[in-house]
Amino acid sequence: MTGAIAVVVATVTWGQYLWRIPRERIPLRPWGSLAAMAGAVVVGAVSGSWWGWLGAIIAAYFWFLTLTSGYRPASGLEVGDQFPELTASDSGGALIRSSDWIGRRVLFKLYRGPW
Repeated sequence: MTGAIAVVVATVTWGQYLWRIPRERIPLRPWGSLAAMAGAVVVGAVSGSWWGWLGAIIAAYFWFLTLTSGYRPASGLEVGDQFPELTASDSGGALIRSSDWIGRRVLFKLYRGPW
């Protein structure tokens, strides 16, 4: 019975975590989910049944994936570097190039929208 509890805890925690990914509401280190998975590993390993070991493996895999992933900043521009050529269209469809702004102070704000 305790082995089945480990599988349920691990599966429900995975489900909650995966449900948040498309909504971009996941923290870099989801400590609550990690704590639940740690409990599933302990309960699964102590139970000794194959259900328990299955729950422990699922939870351990979650731990591995979560703790080895993370934000890795890309190599970006340094102060004094030349800005790369960018081309985009504005809301009216006109093309805008970064080279059109040479010699001026410009703030480029790039973001990914919901579209």
